[in-house]
Amino acid sequence: MAEKPKSGKVLRIGILQDGKIVQERLIKVGESVTLGESPKSTFVVAKTHLPGAEFAVFQWTGKGYVLRFTEQMKGKIDRVGAANATFALNALREDPTVQRANGVFTYPIGEADRGKIGIDQVTVLFQFVAPQVAAAPSPTQVMDFRPRFLEDDDGVFLGFLMIWGVMASFLGLWVAFTDPPELTLDSIDVRMIIPPKVEEPPEVAPEPAPTEEEPEEEAEPAPSDAGPSPEAEAQAQKDRTDAAAKLLAGLIGTTGISANGDVVEDVLGQSGLGDVNQALANAGAMTGDAGLAGYKAGQGGKGSATNIDGIGGLGAGGGAGAGGDVARLLKPKVNAGTGNVSELTGDQNEVSKVVKTNAGQLRYCYETQLKANPGLGGRVEIGWTVQATGTTSNVYTIVNETGDAELAKCIEGKIRKWRFNGAEGDVSWPFVFTAKE
Repeated sequence: MAEKPKSGKVLRIGILQDGKIVQERLIKVGESVTLGESPKSTFVVAKTHLPGAEFAVFQWTGKGYVLRFTEQMKGKIDRVGAANATFALNALREDPTVQRANGVFTYPIGEADRGKIGIDQVTVLFQFVAPQVAAAPSPTQVMDFRPRFLEDDDGVFLGFLMIWGVMASFLGLWVAFTDPPELTLDSIDVRMIIPPKVEEPPEVAPEPAPTEEEPEEEAEPAPSDAGPSPEAEAQAQKDRTDAAAKLLAGLIGTTGISANGDVVEDVLGQSGLGDVNQALANAGAMTGDAGLAGYKAGQGGKGSATNIDGIGGLGAGGGAGAGGDVARLLKPKVNAGTGNVSELTGDQNEVSKVVKTNAGQLRYCYETQLKANPGLGGRVEIGWTVQATGTTSNVYTIVNETGDAELAKCIEGKIRKWRFNGAEGDVSWPFVFTAKE
């Protein structure tokens, strides 16, 4: 019989594809974990480089589990606890103490170990956890399926139901045994309402016409259907043109003010424009000393605003306006810490450079979630694999101290679009999100 671990922990396996866990299972003590195309495998996956259709990745030896890996596998093993350390598969393959037979390496693992193993397009996550104890079901023969009258019902509801039932019964009996009253003409109270008569005011006799003869009014000439003469039309058009020109000159600005402080005598240095106030009044715009003085005082951002046809608040610049209270703003910040790169081939500085450059994209995710939860913050660690083409794959969340699943999902989506040049390997990187006023 296989020897069980003293602490009682069991092996937990998760299968990761395209950054999502597609399978997860707790392995019984003494049971090996196999992968392959065979239906008998613990986890059935697509065709891989593994030898055989059923390959034991985690094999039970009677005293514990051993990890079996090949030359093409990638991954790492983290040992937590007092002896905290990380072992990459590349380093274990070069360790002379690791057993090797027929191209398969064997490395013993314990309850303090956890990690991930990359097998072609499949990533295997493993760790040791406490088993989940399920409550034993009651035997069928002792279970009672008979209905329990009034035990599981609401007593208040049944009480009100009984009261209204009794009242409905009495009402029904009263309607059934009571004769309806007979109606006669004498019992009907008929009243006729006649509106009061309104007296009409007496007629007033018309006053007699005056005896004195009134002078006859001169008959006005009948209007002509021919319309205004060409001379009158030309004069009206000239008046409208002059009024528009004077309005434009008044709106643009002035070059001087008279000695007594009245309105401008010379508009843009041009003389002979006639009565400016009258012209502006005809044009329906800003007129008089108050209009031009208001326009003059409104320039340069000082004084009151120009008022044209009752439209206020058009002052130029910052007069003495009243402002509202400034709302407090949160300043979100994303800090990219120092990540861990294992089994890297190429320039490691390239990975750090790309992470630091694109870390600002994650602030958008943080700001979006911060609107719904102003107190959101914490550390989020993300892991991914850099392919030889520079693209990312197997993006997943390792640690999420914020507790916000939408934030982690948004971060994963941003990292999937990152590109790396001259580097290949597995990466895990922490990001710290803080917001201050």
